[in-house]
Amino acid sequence: MKNLKDSNILITGGLGFIGFNLVLKLSSKVKSIIIFDNLFSKSSKKNFYLFKKLITQKNIIFFKDNILNIDKFKTKLDPDVIIHLAADLNQMKGEKNLEKIIRNNTIGTLKVLNLASYLKIPLIFASTCKVYSNWINKIPIIEKETRYVWENKILGISEKFPIEKNLAPRGAYGLSKYLSEEICKEYFCKYKIPVIINRLSGIYGKYQWGTKGYGWIWHFAESVKKDKQINVYGTGKQVRDILFVDDLVDLLKKQTLALLNNKFRFEIYNVGGGPQNTVSVLEVINILSKISGKQAKIKFFPERYADLKIYISDIKKVSRDFNWHPKIKPVRGIKVVYNSVL
Repeated sequence: MKNLKDSNILITGGLGFIGFNLVLKLSSKVKSIIIFDNLFSKSSKKNFYLFKKLITQKNIIFFKDNILNIDKFKTKLDPDVIIHLAADLNQMKGEKNLEKIIRNNTIGTLKVLNLASYLKIPLIFASTCKVYSNWINKIPIIEKETRYVWENKILGISEKFPIEKNLAPRGAYGLSKYLSEEICKEYFCKYKIPVIINRLSGIYGKYQWGTKGYGWIWHFAESVKKDKQINVYGTGKQVRDILFVDDLVDLLKKQTLALLNNKFRFEIYNVGGGPQNTVSVLEVINILSKISGKQAKIKFFPERYADLKIYISDIKKVSRDFNWHPKIKPVRGIKVVYNSVL
């Protein structure tokens, strides 16, 4: 049986939010970590500074380049598994430049799959719940004081929720990930590359350095702490299940080990906090107000294109397959984020 300590792991976007948390938790448990990051995003720039100060292990190798160029390094890379996290996350800018986000996210994933095919190794791909499109908004809802709820008491959206025939927008980011998933399927069918796809929902935590375009819980925490205005799009009653990044890292470790031991060929999972860890935008602001003792400054704007009124992950499949359950509840996690804001 293969184990992590004898394995080399390639993490694309390894200095981004999820990637950096994964590097910190995994670096002492594996043979080597190969980080590939272009240091373009706010989070990767800040984390690179911390990376130089915190990471002293000699088993970490760093390549600075665009994901579109990763195939140029194929003779220099010798990983056993790829965890593909690199992505253009800024949905607001993506709507203004669809070509750029498709190139970075979809063609970037194609390049990573080419590498996996060349090396004959498995891949974990970070997708998004936004692949389901706002067809989900057709599910009847009830509007309550601080949140929307599903009228028929659905616990969550499962992997069986149809996505192929939905004539509804996904937004630029969701579209780029949907196309990436289809390419993952093709590479599995044609080249037998084992792939695990995680459709992520509401990931938050330390080292996120969120902005208006992504990382909304961090961005809200920073805005409250620094007495800045919070822009709320729509009513603020939109609901998400949220997952603290440490819980996600625990799952990625389990998935990596499973792929190393050939336990999975191709699987898709909805990965979030699940029905037990849901919050609305307004509820997060209220939690932050209680933590800080400050009254948040809020300004409302029209809802964003292709936004979902409610998205809650049904995580039964991933919980069953990996004996995994989220441990960190929203109030605790949001407090950690607030205290992490500099």
